[in-house]
Amino acid sequence: MKSLIKPLSLGIGFLLLLLLLAIILPFLIDINPYRPQIEKAIRSQTGMDIHINGDIQLSLFPWIGLELNELSIQDAAKFGPEPLLHTGKIRVNARLLPLFNKKIETEMIVLDEVKVKLVTLKDGSSNWIPAAPGKAASTTKEQSDIASRKDTSDRQPETVKTSQILPATLMLGGLQIRQASLLWQDDLNQMKVEINPFNLNISAFEPGKPTSLKSDATIQSSPDGTKADILLQSQLDFNEALNKVGFSSMKFDVNANSAQLPAPLLLSVGGNGQVDLQQDSAQVDLSIRSGEINSALATTISSLSTLPHIKGKFITQPFNLRKQLEQYGISVDTSDPKVMQSAALSLKFAGDQKTIHLKDLRLALDQTEITGTADLSFAPSGYRFNLNGDSIDLDRYLLKSDNPETAAAAAATPAVAALLPAETLKSLNIQGNLHFNAFKVSDMTLNNLSVPVHASKGLITIAPVTAGLFDGKISTETRIDVRGRTPVLSITQKAKGIQAAPASRVFLGKTLVSGTANLEAKLKANGNDPQTLQNTAQGDVHFRFTDGAIHGINIMETLRTARAKLKGQPVAKSTAPMKTDFTEMQGDIHLSNQIISNENLDLKSPFLRLRGHGNVNLKNENINYLADVKITATPTGQGGKDLQDLVGVTIPLRIGGTFDKPSYYPDLKRLVRKQVKKKATKKIRKEIQKELQKKLGIDLKGLF
Repeated sequence: MKSLIKPLSLGIGFLLLLLLLAIILPFLIDINPYRPQIEKAIRSQTGMDIHINGDIQLSLFPWIGLELNELSIQDAAKFGPEPLLHTGKIRVNARLLPLFNKKIETEMIVLDEVKVKLVTLKDGSSNWIPAAPGKAASTTKEQSDIASRKDTSDRQPETVKTSQILPATLMLGGLQIRQASLLWQDDLNQMKVEINPFNLNISAFEPGKPTSLKSDATIQSSPDGTKADILLQSQLDFNEALNKVGFSSMKFDVNANSAQLPAPLLLSVGGNGQVDLQQDSAQVDLSIRSGEINSALATTISSLSTLPHIKGKFITQPFNLRKQLEQYGISVDTSDPKVMQSAALSLKFAGDQKTIHLKDLRLALDQTEITGTADLSFAPSGYRFNLNGDSIDLDRYLLKSDNPETAAAAAATPAVAALLPAETLKSLNIQGNLHFNAFKVSDMTLNNLSVPVHASKGLITIAPVTAGLFDGKISTETRIDVRGRTPVLSITQKAKGIQAAPASRVFLGKTLVSGTANLEAKLKANGNDPQTLQNTAQGDVHFRFTDGAIHGINIMETLRTARAKLKGQPVAKSTAPMKTDFTEMQGDIHLSNQIISNENLDLKSPFLRLRGHGNVNLKNENINYLADVKITATPTGQGGKDLQDLVGVTIPLRIGGTFDKPSYYPDLKRLVRKQVKKKATKKIRKEIQKELQKKLGIDLKGLF
């Protein structure tokens, strides 16, 4: 027994001596005189110009700890006098005895007044990238290492388990970063972002037990003048193996102001989730609120460390879109003040870093609902979609002008801005189709509207756009070619069974023609602004109308009035409508140099036949047209008798004026001249016939 007492006493004495030294030595040994050597050692290992301006405090028992004051990493002179990094205080303490058993137990780690300055100059150099010296040697060594490992390049990388890099027990007293700041100054792109202050507080951490996190920061950027206050707090839960972490009761709030925003942008995100390193996956459920918009996002991510794949769903509850836009100063003075009262969005998504697939997409706006699918590609960028809408009235959403003078001035101002963004169109990669059961715009309703779109390498084709319109059907093909220097716009259209009267009211503002219309048009224009496109537009249109009327003129009544005036007779008051009925009207139109010309108008009706030719100048809207009218029969009644003697006679009808004020008048003087010439010719023929009969003594009737 005595033999054990002596060594045990020596052992206890030795431990007591170590304990005494650990407590006393930090007070006896001052390492501050060795700061230059410490700075030099750190500088040689990191290549950074480090200075420790404050005191260094060391403790060994019961905590092995270090406290640094006023540590800084100096910048090169060209980056300014402020250091790259400056700290007020860094304090780290760990229990000594648990270290011998692979246990780490620390007190709260504290970093006070940490200031970081990151600068990129106009020449592209950055202060956080080490200088060039030593780079070549490093590269040579790196190449040597690669060569030495060449024979093992085909081996699979070894999996490093968490237990191989972590101690048996890890207990951290927490982390505090107080009054820190970060300045990022990019002179090359003329941008500046400052985070000041930044605070972070993480409570004591021990695997298997909850940990709380709280952080706040203020971010300011220029030149846009944006300022945002950010708050983040959550509870973190690590398992004992430290390969799974969950977060709950998460709250992320943003309050942002900008010179471009009339009101603060408020964003609040809450939720929970989990990251599982063992399963290489993550799962997140978030609620998002911004102003009047409440949304929910649920997503899972697999293959986190290799090729992440994401899937989930996103839902926005119905919200007042008008109120949300007005909150940010966006004018919504629509023609119908009751629109934009309700909007909602929902969709499911799945994809990776190359493509995102959207399905079960539903967009609701007031009484309109659009559903479908879409694909978004990132490398290369592209869009695929198939969207179907029930019905929408775009006229309700058009902005109205409260100032007629302003609207008139805007309309009179020539458009010089680019109409087709050529460079943007060249990069488009789109293939999709948009369908609406009913699509109303400019007081016309297109039924079963289908709009296929294909865009690739600068050629955009929107074809064939099909729809029911004015009780008929239309088919249109539009091509926009921006592959050359000047964009080329081509339009081919076919219309069948169109009711002309409502179409005329929509496109011309009044009924000029009625009946059933069939049209075929091919138009082409070059340019990139409305005026150039109008100047270069050219093409042909074939038209045919049946069982209709030309409104605004009654040709029979016009001839009757002109005939009465020519004879000096009183003009009888007529109650006949101002229109000329026809059974068929057809012809061809040619457009070139802003001149619309027609050379083969052919109109047939029960009482007349009309053939016309002439042109219309789109620059000044002047009409120059001549129609030859031949009366084939007259209506019964008093009015018909007035024109009975004109049956079979071709009467020239001049059409002039402008679109707004057209003029019609029969060229009766020309008719009289023709009749006189005709009669004179007959009389001369008769005189010649008589003379020849006398001389020859034979009957010459029928020869002339």
